[in-house]
Amino acid sequence: GVELKREDPRVQSERNRLYDILEEATRYFQKNLTEVTPVKTYLKKRGVTDKTIEHFRVGFSFDAWDGLLRHMRQIGHSDGEVEKAGLAIKGESGSWYDRFRSRIIFPVADSSGRVVGFGGRIMEGGGVAGKAGEPPAKYINTPQTLVYDKSRVLYAFDKAKDSIRKANSCVIVEGY
Repeated sequence: GVELKREDPRVQSERNRLYDILEEATRYFQKNLTEVTPVKTYLKKRGVTDKTIEHFRVGFSFDAWDGLLRHMRQIGHSDGEVEKAGLAIKGESGSWYDRFRSRIIFPVADSSGRVVGFGGRIMEGGGVAGKAGEPPAKYINTPQTLVYDKSRVLYAFDKAKDSIRKANSCVIVEGY
């Protein structure tokens, strides 16, 4: 009763390219976190251990308009590809900027463990401005992309699925 669907090889190739971009972004954000002691101190005050940071691949995005974009350009990714991965935005003036700035970054993975998106929590006093003087959103998330569908992904399900199966139950809560 399983319906097999034929997929255009170009779409599969684009998906794989997005997975590569998202994995590289995860490593970039993780490296950033190792360089920012106040963020690690903040996380520890909230009860987040080094082991948890490593296990969930928590990272940090600097307060820079194009830090991730510059990194991605250096390794051969175009701004358009980074946008398709949900990591960049093209402004009205035509210039590109990072979606996630001055935020603690939580990678979101599919059930196979592939990173498909991110959630970002602002760091208080991080310097990120909201629209027209409004305070910035506390959390922002990856928009809908070719590989990320927020209605089909549960944060950390890839890590919890075996325990859920063994217990034959789970509790779902909001947040990261």
